[in-house]
Amino acid sequence: MRRWLITLGWISCLMLHAQSPPITHQPMDIPASMAGSFGEMRHHHFHSGIDLRSQGKTGQIVRAMADGDLRRIVIKPGGFGWALYLEHPSGHTSVYAHLSEFKQAWMDHAMAYAKRNHRYVIDIPVTKGKFPIKAGDIIGLSGNSGGSGGPHLHVEWRDSQTEEPLNPLTYGLVVNDKVEPAIRGLYAKSTEGAWQLHRPGKDNQLASELILTSWQDLALDVTDHMESGGRPLGIQRITLQVGESMQTLHIQRFAFHQSRGVDALMHMDVQMKKGRRCYRIVPFALKDGQQPADIWEGRGSLPTQGKHHFTLTVEDAHGNRSTLHGDVQLKPLTSARLTHDYRLPGSLQQGSMKVSFPAHSFTHSPSLSLRKGDKQWQWSLSSTAPVLKPFTYTWTVSKEWPEPLDKTLLIVTDFRGNQSRLVGRLLTDGRLQFRSKQWGHMQLSVDTTAPTIRWIQRQGSLATLHLADNRLDIQSMTVTVNGQWVWAYHDAKNQRLLVSDLPESGELVVVAEDEAGNATTFRHSF
Repeated sequence: MRRWLITLGWISCLMLHAQSPPITHQPMDIPASMAGSFGEMRHHHFHSGIDLRSQGKTGQIVRAMADGDLRRIVIKPGGFGWALYLEHPSGHTSVYAHLSEFKQAWMDHAMAYAKRNHRYVIDIPVTKGKFPIKAGDIIGLSGNSGGSGGPHLHVEWRDSQTEEPLNPLTYGLVVNDKVEPAIRGLYAKSTEGAWQLHRPGKDNQLASELILTSWQDLALDVTDHMESGGRPLGIQRITLQVGESMQTLHIQRFAFHQSRGVDALMHMDVQMKKGRRCYRIVPFALKDGQQPADIWEGRGSLPTQGKHHFTLTVEDAHGNRSTLHGDVQLKPLTSARLTHDYRLPGSLQQGSMKVSFPAHSFTHSPSLSLRKGDKQWQWSLSSTAPVLKPFTYTWTVSKEWPEPLDKTLLIVTDFRGNQSRLVGRLLTDGRLQFRSKQWGHMQLSVDTTAPTIRWIQRQGSLATLHLADNRLDIQSMTVTVNGQWVWAYHDAKNQRLLVSDLPESGELVVVAEDEAGNATTFRHSF
C-alpha cells in the first residue's frame, strides 16, 4: 500500500509541476554537466543527488534554485564538507554540498556559533525567516570539501516533510541528455554456478537461450552517459517483462535509512567474481515481503519454471531508452542449502572470536561461515548476502596478546579491499567488543602512534599545517593562539589544518587526539 501511495503521490507531483517546476533557477552559471546521477549505486549507499562538474576547479558561483530560507549550515572534515540547506515554499529542501565558501552573512553566523561553543565541526539549524533567499541569489562558491573526490557541486532536492531525496531532474534541474543507456550485456549464472556475460546481438537479441535456476541468476551490466564517451552514470528505471507479468526497478526517491539497500540492488556475487557493478533485475522473494529498499514495482507473478521470452527495458531520467530481448529456460533447484533465516538474530564463533548480528541484518537469507585465518589473530567471515545492520565482534582476550587493550584495533577488509579500522570497547568481563557493518578478513592490530602535526606555511593571516594520523581518524582537536581558542578547519582528505585570522606575532598551539586516545601537542611561534 505504501508503494502505491508513494507512486500516486509522485505522479501527482509530476502533474502539478509539469507546467511550473519548483526549481526556477539553475545552481551554477556554467553549462550543466553531470559527473554523478541520482540513485547511482555507490559504496554501500544510493547517491542522493546530482553531481555537477565545475570545470575542474573550485570557486564557481553557486545560486539558490528557488525562493526560500536558509535552514541549516554544516562544516565538517568528511561527508558533505561545507554544505547549505535551503527550505522552499513548495515543500522541498535543496542541498548544496562540497562548497568552499558561504554567503558572508551566513559564514559570520556559523563562526559566531563556533566561537561561542568552541566547536570545530559545525551543524546548526537556522530559524525560518532569519535568512530569506530569492531564486538566483548567490549563496556560496563551489569547492572540493569533505569527502569529495574532486572539484564539483553536489545538489539535492528533498521532500521537506520526510527528508527523502528526490531526483532534481524531475523538479526542474536542467541537464541536456540525448544519449540512450548502453547495455553491455546480461550476466547469467549457470546451473553449475559459473557467471557468463551474454552480449546483445542483432536487434538487441541474445544469441542463445539462458538456462537458469531462477530470475535471481541474472545481472544486468548497463551504464548511462550524458554524452558520448562521457562518465558512466546510473540508471533510473529497469523493466523486466515476461508475457503479461512485469517487474520494475524505479529509483525516484528513497529513505536514507534504506540507502544501504543498494547492496541488495547490486549483484554482489557478480562483483566479487567478475569485478563488475551490475543491477539485479528482480527483487528478493522474501518471506515477509519487505525489501531492503522501496524501489520495486510489480504486476503479476514471474514464472518460476519452463521456457519464456523476456524483454528488458532500461531508461534514464530523460526518457532515453534501450532494450534487450532474450529467451530463458527455468529449472528450479531441488536441493536445499543450509542458510540463516534473515528474519532472526544469530551468532557464529571460532575460537576466541564471536560474531553476533540482530534480526533483519541481511538483505536475504545467507549462507555464513567464520573461519580461523592463516596467521594468529586472524579470522575470515563470509556471507552470500549483503549486510544491512552492524555486527558485534566480541573477542575473548588472550593472555598471549602483548598490546594494551585500549589501543587494540580490529581491521576488517571486505572483498572490494575496503578497510574499517575499529577501536575496541572493553567490557566488564574483560572481553573486547567492536561494531561494524563491514565483514570479510579480520585482523587484530594495535595503534599507539599519535597524530602528526607540522607547520607548512603562512599566507597573510592564514596558516596551513599538516595534520594526520597513520591509521585512525582525528577524534578531537584544540587550537589556541596566545592562549585564546580559535576556529580552524581540518581538511581531513588532504591532511591539512587551516587556521585563519592570525595576528602578526604570537604562539600557535594545536592539540590533536585520534580515536584510540593517542594525542600530540604542537607549538609554533610566529
